[in-house]
Amino acid sequence: MTDTKKVLIVVTKSNFGGAQRYCLDLARELAKRHVDVTVAYGSGADGTPGTLASLLGTENIRSIFLPSLARDIHLVRDLSAFKELLGLFKKERPSVVHLNSSKAGGLGSLAARFAGIPRIIFTLHGFPGDEARSPLSRALIITTTWLTMMLSHVTITVSAQEYERMRRLPFLRRKVVLIRNGIETPTFLSQKDARKELRTLAPTLPEDGIWIGSIGELHVNKDQATLIRALVHIPSAHLVVIGDGEEQRALFATARELDLAERVHLLGFVPEAARYLRAFDCFALSSQKEGLPYVLLEAGCAYVPVVATRIGGIPDVIVPDFTGLLVPPEEPQTLGEAIERVISDATLARSLSEELLKRVRKSFSLEAMVEKTLLSYRVSASASNTA
Repeated sequence: MTDTKKVLIVVTKSNFGGAQRYCLDLARELAKRHVDVTVAYGSGADGTPGTLASLLGTENIRSIFLPSLARDIHLVRDLSAFKELLGLFKKERPSVVHLNSSKAGGLGSLAARFAGIPRIIFTLHGFPGDEARSPLSRALIITTTWLTMMLSHVTITVSAQEYERMRRLPFLRRKVVLIRNGIETPTFLSQKDARKELRTLAPTLPEDGIWIGSIGELHVNKDQATLIRALVHIPSAHLVVIGDGEEQRALFATARELDLAERVHLLGFVPEAARYLRAFDCFALSSQKEGLPYVLLEAGCAYVPVVATRIGGIPDVIVPDFTGLLVPPEEPQTLGEAIERVISDATLARSLSEELLKRVRKSFSLEAMVEKTLLSYRVSASASNTA
């Protein structure tokens, strides 16, 4: 058994995506259980502490900024990040270091071993080897991910697909555990109020039209470009995308090229975006890579029908033709036809929404996620899998 009185959570970036949401929720719940918890994070998009930092402050959770820790590979900066992490671990002496995302995992697991940390946990939020990269780059990522998992005492996977894949890697079968993300039911605005507030950001949105919604970082992994192209096959609808990121200009250009600029509304970052989910007639996720998206759980709680791509942990949430519709990635026509099917069939939309709500409430609770994570802090992955 390992003492869990002091836990240090580390995440690479401090923008606000799924990994950061996971760290914030976990830190908040650990604090409620009287665990001494601290969150360390790298920079946001502009090199300064991002949204995660301010949210941790609002929750009165102690946090530490690691300026050298960043997602992109840079040998000099990565060496500095390793030194920062090693110094942090030696100074803080936590009983558990919980690492999140590839860079924090790779550098952090090595630094934690050097620092003699008793318990090293790594959560894999989507396998980075699934990103579109050269064969050499992909091989390097797979190798470094394997090394990270070997250096860690337990690797938490958030989806069944990742769990099975990671356990097949050499020497990892007894080091991997499946703990799906969980949430508490958010507070939602009514459709009328949600649309009223979002129209202040995009006044050309029709108050009573068909709204297709999506929430997520504007990144190639999320592939909102395919969702924009799908709009060609949904002539009656407007697309509303909440989130910011490096792909914003490219997405605006795609909308203009397809003569869809008047029906595509990129709203940028909106605080507490989940509050607005009921504004949408259908929620769509066109990702090429995912762990287990929180936003699908939130859409389920909001009673909104979902169409998503069949990748990563999405099938853990969306059972085809039962709790939502699934389509292959990078197929805009198939995606558009599936969305059109949902918005044109009220009975189907209602059935999908009802079943998704039931599934989220039954299988994706925050309480279960936290309790299973605490168990992984104390015992081996093989023991927690059989508990």
